[in-house]
Amino acid sequence: YRCDEELVSDLEPSSKLETFLLASNSNVPVLIKRFTFRNENPAGVNTKFLGVAGGTVQLEDCILECGGSPGSVDGVYTNSRICGSFSADFPPPYLIVRFCVFDRCGGSSGVTCLNSCVNIKSSLFIGEEGGDNAGSKSSISAQSSSKVTIENCEFSLDRMTITAVRSESSDLTMSGSYLHGLEVGEDSVEDESEAGGALHLLNSVAKIENNYFYRVELGAHAFKSDLTCSGNLFYSCS
Repeated sequence: YRCDEELVSDLEPSSKLETFLLASNSNVPVLIKRFTFRNENPAGVNTKFLGVAGGTVQLEDCILECGGSPGSVDGVYTNSRICGSFSADFPPPYLIVRFCVFDRCGGSSGVTCLNSCVNIKSSLFIGEEGGDNAGSKSSISAQSSSKVTIENCEFSLDRMTITAVRSESSDLTMSGSYLHGLEVGEDSVEDESEAGGALHLLNSVAKIENNYFYRVELGAHAFKSDLTCSGNLFYSCS
């Protein structure tokens, strides 16, 4: 990804967004397989590698390299509203992610879901390690009545990643995943509604089963939510 710097300088701050927009009416999923995404946009540009506006998109065996680049860089953003008045012409976004690596996304989150259905399996999310863009809010963020399923994934966190998985007003299911790496007791958050750690729920319904939480701050934090939690191991969590 690289846009013209002169063009960027002429844009309003709210318009500095670069994404590859996808929308499909086909019954067959749009398959993106074995791609590597890198960002070369200048600072000040909000980059989201893929913007899924409608239909089914399957992302398989891909690497999304967000770390080490200027500006805010995210992996995938699903929201029908990003195609404007054409949103009524497409079915709601449905994203399938398999065998992918999200490397140090330093913007809002690696995968952001709004009014969408998302299924993520066997993928790796690596936390931001520092620098000018450090501090992504979450690796996966489910918002605005989304339905998100996470299976057999790994989340490698550090002190700059506030939350591994965040759900707000959505339906979340997570199973068979490994979340690790945040030092216990560091970077505590005063407002409990913004507390981080491995899992943050706000006004959501969640089913969390058979996961391993190792050295993550707060572990699972539910605020005004319906949480079913069984068969999980929490080890060395504050």
